[in-house]
Amino acid sequence: MEGPAAAINPPEPPGDAPGRDRYADRCCRHQSAPPVARALEVLLVAPTNLGNSAGAALIRAANSKSLSSAVGGLTSRAPSSHDVPRRTEFNELRQRARSVEITEPHMPGTTENRGVFEDNVEFELAGVAYRLDDGDAILFEADGPRAYRKVGRGEARSFLAMTYGEVIG
Repeated sequence: MEGPAAAINPPEPPGDAPGRDRYADRCCRHQSAPPVARALEVLLVAPTNLGNSAGAALIRAANSKSLSSAVGGLTSRAPSSHDVPRRTEFNELRQRARSVEITEPHMPGTTENRGVFEDNVEFELAGVAYRLDDGDAILFEADGPRAYRKVGRGEARSFLAMTYGEVIG
């Protein structure tokens, strides 16, 4: 196939399962990815190419690592694998009562999607405060300074889905 359609439509993988795995591996390494994917540096099959036959990676809470902020008000647990190149990251966050976390900007093009699923957190972005209660979420560009305040007495729990402007890892 020639012309623009060839750039959009990837070649069909072989019909057998082992052939599909080799095709996925090549696409993840950009060796046979469509030109558009190579130009945009899109990893087409990385989310499903986990290096095992089941296509899944189980990460038990007991085996995941947690990080604490310097002042200890915020703890982050990544229930996802950081062993593969990626553009996204998922974390469970716990913030202590009455704590304030001030964070540095991420690289340009980074976005955060935060959702609170227990208690509340106040976000300050570019001088504007946003209070999120149970079930609320916010999506914002994370390449600027920001602060997170836990305003109530209990511990807040939230999720963070971060998308980077380029592949990391």
